[in-house]
Amino acid sequence: AEKAGLTLSKIEKLGLLSTAENLGALSLLESAFEKDGATVASYSIPFFLLALATLVLIPDDNALELVGQYGLAGVFFAIFTTLFVGGFVIKSLQEDD
Repeated sequence: AEKAGLTLSKIEKLGLLSTAENLGALSLLESAFEKDGATVASYSIPFFLLALATLVLIPDDNALELVGQYGLAGVFFAIFTTLFVGGFVIKSLQEDD
């Protein structure tokens, strides 16, 4: 990131750290890193099941229902992927300590 010109001082000048702190993102990240990576990854299971249930239970009789079905399933799958991969990243970072 530093080779691309993104340094901590530039992030501070842009006000991104204070914005993230005001939104509570930093405390959320801190609490996530305090948990076990497997626990974070296990939080993804309900979102995977919701994505599957969305595809199975919502009818696709017309275009609006089809867009809603795939849109909602996509959102659930994105949350699943973020939590699942995030759990492995947290676990690998904790093993380095």
